[in-house]
Amino acid sequence: MEGYIFDRRSGGTTLAQCVVRLFPKDKDERITIPYSDIARLVFSGKDTAAGKSFETWVKKYHEKKAAGEKNIRLEPEKLD
Repeated sequence: MEGYIFDRRSGGTTLAQCVVRLFPKDKDERITIPYSDIARLVFSGKDTAAGKSFETWVKKYHEKKAAGEKNIRLEPEKLD
């Protein structure tokens, strides 16, 4: 499976209780995968968050809101 890991939750007492959350490359959904189901991870080296920050998003949000846009959401970029 290929995609963007956007969250991980650890702290359970077993690997099955710890999970990563992922946006799959070719689907518009979020999935949760237990650590116990992961055999291997390979990172592309591309940091899709590089040069981005919450402050930048807030600034863009306020600009869009001031322009009258509705339903403004934080959306992930499509993976190559």
